[in-house]
Amino acid sequence: MINSVIVADSSPLISLSIIAQLELLPQLYQRILLPPAVWDEVTVQGVGLPGSQAVSQLTWLEIQTPEALILEPLSILVDRGEAQAIALAQSTPDSTVLLDNAQARRVAERLGYSPDRYSWYFA
Repeated sequence: MINSVIVADSSPLISLSIIAQLELLPQLYQRILLPPAVWDEVTVQGVGLPGSQAVSQLTWLEIQTPEALILEPLSILVDRGEAQAIALAQSTPDSTVLLDNAQARRVAERLGYSPDRYSWYFA
């Protein structure tokens, strides 16, 4: 069964790139969203680092800016990319958020994301 939408943070994308498995995302999700901070972290600030080139060439990624009202309180709890990913997922119906950071997962849980609405992995 293909899921509707996933919003990804940077570390999961980089990790999938390193193991040459980025193509799993469009096989599992209809839409793959990235907030601008994650795109910037991976492809601009991360130029020359693992994952940067592979992620920058993906045609199925959609860059979307999260709503400022949702984003602002998250920005004091987690880093910029994680805050934007969680905020974007909150404003996107039927979405899952892909995180790797324990603090970001706790924030997502406090916001009502049950484990079936977020995915995570151990780096």
